[in-house]
Amino acid sequence: MYLKRLIVFLLLLFSIIDLSAQSWPELTSNLWEEMTPSLLLEYLDHNDVNFQDSNGKTALIFAASYCQEPEVIKLLVKTGAKINVRDNWGSAGSLGIGGWTALMWAARLNPNPAIVKVLIDAGADIKTQRIPTPELIEEIVKADLEFYSHSGFDKIVDRKKLEESASEAIIGWSVIMAASFNKNPDVIDALIEAGADVNARSGGGETALMYTVSFNNNAAVIRSLIAAGAQVNAQRKDGFTALMLAAAGPEFFQDGEKPDPTIIKILLDAGADLHIQTESGLTALMAASMFNQSISVLDNVNILIEGGADVNTRDHFGSTALIFGSEYNHNAELIEALLKAGANINARNEKGQTALMVAAQHNRNPAIIDLLMSAGADISIKSNEGKTAFNYAQSNLALIGTSAYYTLSKRSIE
Repeated sequence: MYLKRLIVFLLLLFSIIDLSAQSWPELTSNLWEEMTPSLLLEYLDHNDVNFQDSNGKTALIFAASYCQEPEVIKLLVKTGAKINVRDNWGSAGSLGIGGWTALMWAARLNPNPAIVKVLIDAGADIKTQRIPTPELIEEIVKADLEFYSHSGFDKIVDRKKLEESASEAIIGWSVIMAASFNKNPDVIDALIEAGADVNARSGGGETALMYTVSFNNNAAVIRSLIAAGAQVNAQRKDGFTALMLAAAGPEFFQDGEKPDPTIIKILLDAGADLHIQTESGLTALMAASMFNQSISVLDNVNILIEGGADVNTRDHFGSTALIFGSEYNHNAELIEALLKAGANINARNEKGQTALMVAAQHNRNPAIIDLLMSAGADISIKSNEGKTAFNYAQSNLALIGTSAYYTLSKRSIE
């Protein structure tokens, strides 16, 4: 701690020596964590309290983000810091950063609820919302395309729809949503006590609870939102609920952090409806089977099945959880769990395709093909275009040359 304080002092001394300095030195988050009122006073003697760096960040935004000392915030306010100024940093894509105020940053990053209380008492607008810009929308679209590429969806995603979705997600993005990233539920509680709407919606219909299950691996925060009256069955514009998003798996966790499957159970205990479907007919079980590539997918699926999810429900195009899992998921244990729960192995979607067909055409894990065949998948069934599973397998480069491909080929001519 002494070393950090010394570094801060030396930086301050440097700014004093350079009498022409008109901007804040580049302090790291660690140094802001160690900032004290006495050091800040020396700092303020030679710097503009409202100077904004290239990312639009001010001293108040930095302090609100990292400093847990309320007196530092009070001193900045006392010396004229603008409370509701926004930054212009939009480089974090779908994490939703850009156009944030000090209160938003405090809600997102600072674990001390006293900081948000000080900012609110000083006049921070608790109802403030982000403003979409073309640059920010483009950053979000790029990040979304990268996310979809991990599951192979980038080739079929409509860019225009992503742009519309990004704009909708930014519009209405509030302080309570920023707090959905924070690991301390007391921050959420402080905002709600100050009048934040726990069920506020973004332009796309997202709520703080939806963002929390997607981006925050913290059951305590979810419990806090639910206790405050968060609507567990609220649906965003495409029909997704918090349960579906939790089942689909995490979008952003810290390195080495493992998803918490108990979050699914918390939502179910709070009354989350397993049977709600999106505008395309997806259920929570389908979302887990389709999108969740994490190690928690099996836990999520088992909890959903034990909770009463119907493994044979179909979306509006005739696909089941097994068909989705066979096409997109590389976890053979997931397929095994669905089959064990009674999934119809030969169910066909509106194209006449079975789980074996879509696996043969798209899945990169040969073990999925082997599992479906050993479980009794009918190899002879033809799709609406007259193709068998082996016909589809011939275009899947990940299968060609594997034992699964050989077995499928052999059985197809018997």
